[in-house]
Amino acid sequence: MGRTNGDGAFSRARSPGDITGHPPARAPAYDLDPLFLEVAYKPVNDFNDEVILFFEPADADSIAAAQRSHDRIRARTAERDAPVKPEHWAFYGKGGEEFSSETQPFLQAMKDTAIPVLVISGDHEICFPPENWFALNRQLPTTQVIVYPRAGHGPHHQYPGLTAAYIHAFVSQHPEH
Repeated sequence: MGRTNGDGAFSRARSPGDITGHPPARAPAYDLDPLFLEVAYKPVNDFNDEVILFFEPADADSIAAAQRSHDRIRARTAERDAPVKPEHWAFYGKGGEEFSSETQPFLQAMKDTAIPVLVISGDHEICFPPENWFALNRQLPTTQVIVYPRAGHGPHHQYPGLTAAYIHAFVSQHPEH
């Protein structure tokens, strides 16, 4: 699953202050792996799709974490997310295109913000490669980037306790926000 240089992005971006699971606010140097859209846009995903989308398929520990995450999610009986209907999928892509567009003010807003931003990613992130955040890191003074090894688009599923600890530490360091 190689990454290719490109100028597009798929995102669920909502605002500069709400960028969890999103690319940096500009056209990325590293595009998403086309496999992501191929698998993500299936009407129904199975366990193997979850591994491709959110984990590192080449790592046995990541696959084991995928199984644990899958089992946790399937065990829920309440507060389950409703499936996104296929006719709404295009809205996700449009939001990402606008967020990543050089003509939008999001990048400047992120450069100017005093609000702390925490980016948590996996090194096998096939949707929003962390290399795009690295390219902007020095321009975004309040942004911290954490990249888990042998993890994909869902590092919080693979490392829920560690991710919670990072978020708790980050929020604790910034009580004013």
